[in-house]
Amino acid sequence: RVETSAAPDKPGSADAATGASQPVLAADVSSVTAASAEARHLSRQRAAADKRAGSSSSGATWRPPSGESLRFYSEFESMNLHRVHRVGETEYNLSMAIDTHTRGHTQWYYFRVRGARAGVPYRFNLINMQKGRSLYENGLRPLLYSEKRAAVEGVGWHRAGDDVCYYANFFPRTLPNGKQRSYFTLSFTVSFPHGGDTCYLAHCYPYTVTDLRHDLDSLTATDEGKRLVRRQLLC
Repeated sequence: RVETSAAPDKPGSADAATGASQPVLAADVSSVTAASAEARHLSRQRAAADKRAGSSSSGATWRPPSGESLRFYSEFESMNLHRVHRVGETEYNLSMAIDTHTRGHTQWYYFRVRGARAGVPYRFNLINMQKGRSLYENGLRPLLYSEKRAAVEGVGWHRAGDDVCYYANFFPRTLPNGKQRSYFTLSFTVSFPHGGDTCYLAHCYPYTVTDLRHDLDSLTATDEGKRLVRRQLLC
């Protein structure tokens, strides 16, 4: 089952219908269970492959991938992409920026990508996730927004991606108490629907500070809204 939403004015704009959770029907239980089992199996395979690559990398000769690379962007509101490394012809390792005013929390993502060829599966490995378990182990898929698909078909944010898996990798991190733990990798492939497109990938439906201000302005624009909502500056 694919979730779709009406195309917003721009990625980052969301309304109540877009962000509302969808009920899981009884008929969907078997498919969710199968997706969970497949995700766990893929996670074990990817973790084993990462370990093999890590143990053998010191003696390997690295060759830069050929062909044109994807172009990543993070200069817009609410993004959190920090660094990208191309590690294969169509594979990229991504690190997310830590959440502000935290001790290093990273579990979500939001970034823009251009330069993809239509129908080609690209793999994205988000290598600095921190939670030990994730809903991606139980069938959750990334959110995709394609500007061309929104313009042509009226399809906005929708769930997409294949071969989704979540597993502990070999990158170490130090906890606030001094203990050593590993980071986790969220890995998935995405085949973009159009070439020469501008696309966005996100963990959940983006809702920015600009969206919040717009909604508050709308709520307090009428006498009825002013009766129900009080707005004041906190700091």
